[in-house]
Amino acid sequence: MKICFFLKKFYSLKTKNTKISFALIVIVSVYIHVSYFVTIHYFNPYPSLIRTTSPIVMPKNYLHILALVFAIKEINENFMLLPNITLGFNIFDNYYNGQFTYNTVLRLLSAKKRFVPNFTCDVKDQLVAVIGGLDSETSSYLATILSIYKIPQITYGSLVSGMNDKTLLASLYQMVPNEIQQYFGIVHLLIHFRWTWIGLFAVDDDNGERFFQTLVPMLSSNSICSAFIKRTPKWTYVADILDLFLDDLDKFPSLMESKANVFVVHGAPPSMLNLSWYLHMAVLDSNLGKVWIVTEQWDFRLSAYQKNWDIQFFQGAISFSVHSNEIPGFKTFLENVNPSWGTEDGFIQDFWENAFSCSMKNYSVITGEEHKEICTGEEKLESLPGTFFEMKMTGHSYNVYNAAYAVAHALHVIHDSKSRSKVAQKNVKVLHFQPCLINMFSNIKVICLCHFFSISHHVYHQSSSSEF
Repeated sequence: MKICFFLKKFYSLKTKNTKISFALIVIVSVYIHVSYFVTIHYFNPYPSLIRTTSPIVMPKNYLHILALVFAIKEINENFMLLPNITLGFNIFDNYYNGQFTYNTVLRLLSAKKRFVPNFTCDVKDQLVAVIGGLDSETSSYLATILSIYKIPQITYGSLVSGMNDKTLLASLYQMVPNEIQQYFGIVHLLIHFRWTWIGLFAVDDDNGERFFQTLVPMLSSNSICSAFIKRTPKWTYVADILDLFLDDLDKFPSLMESKANVFVVHGAPPSMLNLSWYLHMAVLDSNLGKVWIVTEQWDFRLSAYQKNWDIQFFQGAISFSVHSNEIPGFKTFLENVNPSWGTEDGFIQDFWENAFSCSMKNYSVITGEEHKEICTGEEKLESLPGTFFEMKMTGHSYNVYNAAYAVAHALHVIHDSKSRSKVAQKNVKVLHFQPCLINMFSNIKVICLCHFFSISHHVYHQSSSSEF
């Protein structure tokens, strides 16, 4: 899925009396907005990217898109930041899948109507930066190709150790600290409350294994023991889902009955979706009496299918969260979000229908046992639960917002340096930027601010030190 915002809705001219040379710069953002399972390829027929199942919509991730829209709107209305330059952007969905991620990146490097990388003669909108991804795995997929072309990539989720090696990934920048900082925070938290008998959960992939290999020795050196280490399956292929689910379902009650009162969970955004499925289907008592400690990637989001689920399993959970801040005007902007944006916004229909359980069609529909009424467009975002949407800048949304401004400020420095070196001409020409120049003028400093908070909103600790 791809959405092109053409600024028809979100851009306004600075003044009618100012001569503006339009230079449409494209910022491409790769999001995990909708995820679904794909079929296994056997390399006999020609591979296809056709969906095999209905998409699983994660409504809360739409907030990341709105943060980008709001940032671009502010930048384009700012006289001083980018004079005579208009920023535009495309948004691509990678469906939390490596295959789709690589396909998306290669299309960015191709002509619009031909999937042939490096031949971009007919591309008018110049790619100058990529914002993404939300998780380390997606970021590494993107960096593998983008680093070859020296195209700046700004991640808005945490990265694992090794991905900040500038000798290998010179064009990769991050808006949050390295993931290992969270591990130090977890250990200090456990020591503080004298929790020495814990359970560990992580997805069964490279990142999950790296989590275990890094954290377990840190725990052992501080006399903290693991009652169990649980690798939850990474759901990718349709053929594997049922078998993986049934094999693991019987094991969950015994894990929950463990004498360990603290469970530490690591994982990418779909991790909460998977773990919630297990806990829900295992028909466990919602009052488990466990303390859940989760890493910042979680963000406590649920899929549209889980809207009415009870998440009391996680009551009192402690989560690491990246720094955020309230941006003036953003809440008002969210209050004006409306499904009438449909012509410019390719995501809002899916978001609105799934968030409010209604249909954007001009007739009501029946799906399974659920009867969906027609969306009126008057539904209020503030009525949605926090696992679906928040009327404020979350940590990840704030990172997206700042990433857009980081690119804009780098372009400002380039524009300013070029303007000073050129003699004023009567006919203003569109400035041409090479993406690699942004790397020279980018000075993104990671402010290491993390927070502890619980679902019940009691703040335990806040620190700006290197460890938190």
